[in-house]
Amino acid sequence: MERPAARAHFVQLYEADDAALVSNVVAYLGEGLRRGQRAFAVVTKPHEAAISQELQQSGCDVARAVADGRLTLLHTDEALARFMGDRHPDAARFEGSLGNMIQDAVTAEGATGVRVYGEMVGVLWAAKQYPAAIRLEQLWHHLQQKLDFSLFCGYPIDVFGKHFDGGIINALLCAHTHLLPTVSNPHLERALNRAMEDLLGLTPKELRASVGTVLVDAWGVVPNAEATILWLRRTHPRYADTILETAKTYYSAAVRRSGSHAIYLDS
Repeated sequence: MERPAARAHFVQLYEADDAALVSNVVAYLGEGLRRGQRAFAVVTKPHEAAISQELQQSGCDVARAVADGRLTLLHTDEALARFMGDRHPDAARFEGSLGNMIQDAVTAEGATGVRVYGEMVGVLWAAKQYPAAIRLEQLWHHLQQKLDFSLFCGYPIDVFGKHFDGGIINALLCAHTHLLPTVSNPHLERALNRAMEDLLGLTPKELRASVGTVLVDAWGVVPNAEATILWLRRTHPRYADTILETAKTYYSAAVRRSGSHAIYLDS
């Protein structure tokens, strides 16, 4: 994947094993810091610890970057409290809090770019506050129309689970320019191909010819493996759960053998 341009709006889906998410966030923020850009991360406390540790291991002096104002770490609960109304984001309060912080960074003298990573939408989604999550995405989009910064969102959604369905996450896919691969994509593609050949008799070539038919023009870029799952949910709903359970077994075995997690955002 190309490095993020200004106004790029990425999303990554993860569930229990979020090592790939942390690696991607570190690659995204770390590259920005190396380029002299400002970086913001609005994260849960467990992710703050994991991201800070991996940034430090990658050669970033986290304490110094925070002290210099190049890296800002905020907790999701504290950030949401600044602008959430009655279970709904308040546009004026959002602009007056996070919006002003990012505007100051973008317009600062000598500014070379700003990167933002946020999990507030993911926290709202996990709490089943789906309209609030999508409204917050809209507020971010509106802010990006005025200011040049890239944005990366994380959602605790399992691509093997029932909630990864085009009808359920349509608004989420419309709100982002790129869906990042959720897990080690070569492993995931091979696991899906093997499960579908086992249970449906479909070859990878036959799959490739059909998968694109379920993609929607308003969606951002969707990786091949995730697009295959969306196609499966749409076209074979009776068999989807069984096939995905089988694919998850194949995938988990492949990851255990390889003992590694891929980084999907090029640094």
